[in-house]
Amino acid sequence: MKLRKTLLAAFAAATLALAGCGADSVAADVLKVDEPWTRAVSKDKGMTGVFATIDNEGKQEIIIADAETDVAGTVELHETTSDGKGGMSMKEKEGGFVIPAGEKLELKPGGEHIMLMDLKKDIKPGDEVKITLSTSAGDVEITAAAREFTGAKEEYAPGENDHGEHMDHGDDESSDDKGGDDSHGEHGDHEHGDGKK
Repeated sequence: MKLRKTLLAAFAAATLALAGCGADSVAADVLKVDEPWTRAVSKDKGMTGVFATIDNEGKQEIIIADAETDVAGTVELHETTSDGKGGMSMKEKEGGFVIPAGEKLELKPGGEHIMLMDLKKDIKPGDEVKITLSTSAGDVEITAAAREFTGAKEEYAPGENDHGEHMDHGDDESSDDKGGDDSHGEHGDHEHGDGKK
């Protein structure tokens, strides 16, 4: 009886493990991530952002619910909206990023993006930042290349978090298709609007 219970438990564990692998492979197979990148920034700036174009080539909607990386203590999924004063403000995206079947999600400065906060080390130009996306179809790992940029400013929406700092984003209007001139993620005492064209 003990042997049977042990075998059943082992089979159940193996089944769960295979199910997890299957879910991960589904996400990896159907989510195509193009040109992931992050802004190079020193640790004392505290935060930066990650951008990419993510294509859902599957037949079902996929939700990106969370993300994590070893280089940051906190990772949030953000959206950018008008602050009502001629500027832009950021807040966490409720419900995560939804990508309908056959459609693309563009993570870009001035729009939706992944925010890396409480940086644990400097992110230098040329560094590769590994990020794990938690999705409804399993986990997907991406590698974002760090690039230099100075761009437009946005702020956190009041009451949405306890940071309250100005945020330095790239101006997506000045970007090219590869995002080489975009940026994200600087906090400190910068005034809104610095770095705009």
